[in-house]
Amino acid sequence: MQSGDKMSKSVKKNKKKKNPANKGNTAAQKRKKTVKTALITAFVLLAATAAVVLIIIFSKNPNGDIINREWTSKKAVTASGDEAELADVYNVLYSQYSGTLTFQDDGTFELWLTAGDPDDGTHKGQYKYENGVISAEFDRGETKDFTVNYSEDGSIDSIAVPYSNDNGSYTVYFY
Repeated sequence: MQSGDKMSKSVKKNKKKKNPANKGNTAAQKRKKTVKTALITAFVLLAATAAVVLIIIFSKNPNGDIINREWTSKKAVTASGDEAELADVYNVLYSQYSGTLTFQDDGTFELWLTAGDPDDGTHKGQYKYENGVISAEFDRGETKDFTVNYSEDGSIDSIAVPYSNDNGSYTVYFY
């Protein structure tokens, strides 16, 4: 009978191994684990991508569109809206004369308006750029708002700077 006992134990073991219900559960568990792993991986990748995008958006220098570039005056209009010659605005004899405007990332700017000695024609100061307006405070305490004009694609088209001299009041456009 002992041999019969051994036989019945091995038959029981074989039956457990060959049970189709056990095989199905193992495959289903593997599929479930694979799907779970894939979902977790996708979520982690999505979260990492979102974090990178947010870092790029929030780390962008708000003045990045205006700094590290020399803006050059190309046209001017009078207070009544009529086009004015830049030579008349700047009171110079050069027909092709143009002024320049630069902004640094440290919050300073330089506006060159007239020919001659840099101390006479260069105006410097601090600026703040928000919502399409550059608030400029000159070293001598005067403040002016420069209007930023945008093109259809959202890039800056020009900067309109108010300017007055003995000849009148103008808006000078820097491109």
